[in-house]
Amino acid sequence: MTEPTAQSELKMWLVVRKDFEIPKGKLAGQSGHAFEGITRVCLGTTGWRETYAKYVEHNTPKIVVVCKNLDALERAERECIEANILTYKVTDAGRTVFPEPTVTVMAVGPCYFEQLPKFVQRFQLMKE
Repeated sequence: MTEPTAQSELKMWLVVRKDFEIPKGKLAGQSGHAFEGITRVCLGTTGWRETYAKYVEHNTPKIVVVCKNLDALERAERECIEANILTYKVTDAGRTVFPEPTVTVMAVGPCYFEQLPKFVQRFQLMKE
């Protein structure tokens, strides 16, 4: 893992699939599930409680990025896990917008940008 720079800060990322449309309201709900889920994982994992406490001390930045499709999201998940970075993948139940259970988003972190796998570092910020 690359060491963080002095200018770095702990952040969480939300990785959103861009291979289908997600209505804004649904995306807001899925984002909530992702950040709530990763928070529960942090607080329940030895060693991560301290990292989460540092994250909370400094503005709790959250960055929303997009990935090409499910394969890219799952590759990001694997690479983050290999880099010892927490992830929390959300699968929508398929009761309203989607006709079946569908992986929509994934939360990552908290970690420093420099610690993210290069593949994840290249994801673009989400625009509209």
